[in-house]
Amino acid sequence: MIYQKKKRKRIEDMSAKELSRIMKYLGSIYRKAKKRSDLADYSGLPDSKMYEYDRQLIYLIERTLQDCTRENGMILRRTYFENQDEDWYAGFLSQSTFYRLKKEATVEFLNCLDY
Repeated sequence: MIYQKKKRKRIEDMSAKELSRIMKYLGSIYRKAKKRSDLADYSGLPDSKMYEYDRQLIYLIERTLQDCTRENGMILRRTYFENQDEDWYAGFLSQSTFYRLKKEATVEFLNCLDY
């Protein structure tokens, strides 16, 4: 039998639920890395590999957010990477517009991250 490589699902073809799950995970590990890094800087602990990896992750996420458009970066930062209320957008956007823009922002972020 010939082995066929399974094609990777394109980011654009993922459902909003799949995209949200990925971004929530990235947000979770980003916030943990940021907290560990801040505590290490504050306490003056000697650098270790873990703290270096945390700093690399923080840089990667923040650099990728900078590569996104300003609006998309703000949506992603407030939705996934900062501790904000779930409905922080309520004063600015309707719910349907927010979900549409959030999906577009997520696709842009993951495409930037993929390169």
